[in-house]
Amino acid sequence: MKVLLIAINAKFEHEGLAVWYLKQACQNKGIPAKVLRFSINDSIQRIWASIMEEQPDVAAFSCYIWNREIVIKLISDLKKAKPDCYVIVGGPEASYEGSEKDFYMYGADFIIRGEGESKLPSLLKAIEKKDGSFSLDGDSCGGTEYISPFCSEYLSLIKDRIAYIESSRGCPYRCSYCLSSVSRGFIMYPPEEIEADIRKLVDAGAKTIKFVDRSFNVSERHALAIWDIVRKFSGRNVTFHFEINADILSDAQIESLISMPAGLVQIEAGIQTVKPETLKEISRVMDVDKAVDNLKIIMGKGNIHVHTDLIAGLPYDDMNSFKKAFNRVYEIKAHHLQLGFLKLLHGTRIRLEAEKHGYKYREYPPYEV
Repeated sequence: MKVLLIAINAKFEHEGLAVWYLKQACQNKGIPAKVLRFSINDSIQRIWASIMEEQPDVAAFSCYIWNREIVIKLISDLKKAKPDCYVIVGGPEASYEGSEKDFYMYGADFIIRGEGESKLPSLLKAIEKKDGSFSLDGDSCGGTEYISPFCSEYLSLIKDRIAYIESSRGCPYRCSYCLSSVSRGFIMYPPEEIEADIRKLVDAGAKTIKFVDRSFNVSERHALAIWDIVRKFSGRNVTFHFEINADILSDAQIESLISMPAGLVQIEAGIQTVKPETLKEISRVMDVDKAVDNLKIIMGKGNIHVHTDLIAGLPYDDMNSFKKAFNRVYEIKAHHLQLGFLKLLHGTRIRLEAEKHGYKYREYPPYEV
């Protein structure tokens, strides 16, 4: 049985992790799988021709807001040209309630909701055995066992590019606009296993290693352990990027950051809004004053690149309150202030409450107000 894992990334320099996790998970169960990688800048004809050239028995797609429309077209074409090929779809765009309707309509055979490391190998074995009783229910965080996605094939691709890694999965917060809020559970992986993978990525020549942990510093002990590991790679021409919650930075965490060698670490802090009524409505737990003060301390040292985020269009925000938020965050004098417009992502509470707040938004990706 020939299995293809198909990734259509947002940019060439972004090498998504999902298919590599799945490849390793399949390999651990004795199931060979081949990865095909593209970006949304590739023509759909090129992607289509590459898939057909492989003549797969199973084609599995990771579907996100940036590639949803391409994936749907490819599924439709594939099922018409090769109806005996099983099509599996996973990823955020396939994980919300009701998502299966769209994908089944275009010809998908199976939808995997949530994490696929345990589900995909089991499904592939069921397909091979023609076991129609197999169930794909459940969308919780996977087991605590860490699966390294960084096989030799992946490492051969990452020189001078951005590499992604996660030292934890899930999120303890419940911000209504964020997909991470609907995940169940929060797990942290052993720092020694993360260190081994960091070493692989640095040795392979990655220029930036981005931690995709949604709230990296929730656990002080874990954050400090990872930052101690990162410090070992000073002088290796690599930068590490972390998304943090600035208001919960402890004294020890701040000390760890401001003592880092210059240029080794970047941090990204989502402030999003400063209006108390808005914070409450979106279930965002944050002490804005503490966040701003902590970031000013870090900026004052000058060794860390600081990136801040704001979201326009959140409930109860208007031009005046947003102007206040912009000015408040601008006080930090961060190296980068990113303004994003609210996206009403499938599966999030804020999308379910769209009528309550009078939202008008695009029905197609990226679902912006």
